[in-house]
Amino acid sequence: MNRGTGTGLIVFGVVLGVVGAIMAFAITVHTRGFNINTAGWILFGVGIVVLLIGVAILVTGSRRSSTTVENVQSTPTGRSASRSGGTGARPRPGPGAQATRDTKPGPKAEALLPA
Repeated sequence: MNRGTGTGLIVFGVVLGVVGAIMAFAITVHTRGFNINTAGWILFGVGIVVLLIGVAILVTGSRRSSTTVENVQSTPTGRSASRSGGTGARPRPGPGAQATRDTKPGPKAEALLPA
């Protein structure tokens, strides 16, 4: 789940809590078989639980990140690159990779240059 889900749950929990509080504290109706005040207390409690779950998702959702790993290796015919992972991070050179790029053209590029 992402942070948007946590925000939506927080809003839903607040709405449930407000409706439950109105039903529990502001309404004074006496009925048989159904107590509206008890239903309000139940909604109020569920709203608090949903609010806490939304806050937990919001906090843990911000800790997630994705990285991109790019391995570049020199080969006799030039360079080949393989990429794996997600997006959002700066690629780091793997073991044996050169930190700078060569400015000298490879064997295939030399054949295309005018003599």
